[in-house]
Amino acid sequence: MGPRARRTLEERGVRVVRVWPGGGRESAWRRYRQGETVAPGDECGHADWPLPVPEGAAGMSGSAPDQGGGVRITILVDNRAAGGLSSEHGFAAWIRAPGGKVLFDTGQGPALEANHRRLGTGLAGACAIVLSHGHYDHAGGLPYALRTCPQARVYVHPDALRERWSVGVHPREISAAAGRAVVEKGGERIVWTRGPTDVAPGIHVTGEIPRRNRSEDVGGPYFRDRVGSRPDPIPDDQALWVDTRAGVVVVLGCAHAGVVNTVAYVRELAGSPVNAVIGGMHLGSASAERIEATCDYLRELDLRLVVPCHCTGAAAVRRMSRHLPGRVRRGHAGLVLDLPAA
Repeated sequence: MGPRARRTLEERGVRVVRVWPGGGRESAWRRYRQGETVAPGDECGHADWPLPVPEGAAGMSGSAPDQGGGVRITILVDNRAAGGLSSEHGFAAWIRAPGGKVLFDTGQGPALEANHRRLGTGLAGACAIVLSHGHYDHAGGLPYALRTCPQARVYVHPDALRERWSVGVHPREISAAAGRAVVEKGGERIVWTRGPTDVAPGIHVTGEIPRRNRSEDVGGPYFRDRVGSRPDPIPDDQALWVDTRAGVVVVLGCAHAGVVNTVAYVRELAGSPVNAVIGGMHLGSASAERIEATCDYLRELDLRLVVPCHCTGAAAVRRMSRHLPGRVRRGHAGLVLDLPAA
């Protein structure tokens, strides 16, 4: 792709990102040339153009300037990363709000430590660590997080400690083994979250999420045993929300309970409109019908911002961009989001 092609796409709001050889990402440029709609937030692969270094990252040694009394959410771990940061299959977000500082999920581990050091996020000041559910790519970094956040309590559902498997052609254990070991020894630092729980002023977790929308499933072949005889409904899946002046900001780990189920439950608990949804949405293997229904629901909410991360899937991101033009910003490690405080 030449400079002219890149400029044409960027003028239409398309982000040009680095794609490793064989990555298989569909070319937004090819679709544009064929007369298809290319929506803001779509992506185009270009081998010579990495994601940008986060704004204000001071040579990657310090964090961006604080915006005062607002809410700042920094993506620390994701499948994609800005230049100079580590990526891995996983998710973690650092949340700074007037009520406290919270680490939401911890990725597999290596990327959390590397990116925390590069961005200078100050995890030592965390009052809480929240685990969205008990899979290795969200709880693997918990041992490092507990060492780095000495005052933080861990908010986790008891079922996050279960043995978990993904049973496809080759069974694969996906338990949060490292996280389970430290939680079992955590003592007074552990807060069990079967139901809605306040983490800090203006910051809350849902606990178990009612599965009222039956068209949403857990998003994969998940079981509690290697042979696949006991399905895993992942009851420990939970989300976090932050109260802001403009409405509620919802942070998802994987949304195994379903995006619609999760956001609807947060609206019920918070009694306020939802302003933004950020995180993994586990739509990578979802049907076109489910993706369409999810996008329709998010559009009905008149959200100001949607930041799909981690396990959302490229097809779902493209569809969201078309349903919510100008409001979708694809997540990556190093992305910093500033929002007004409550």
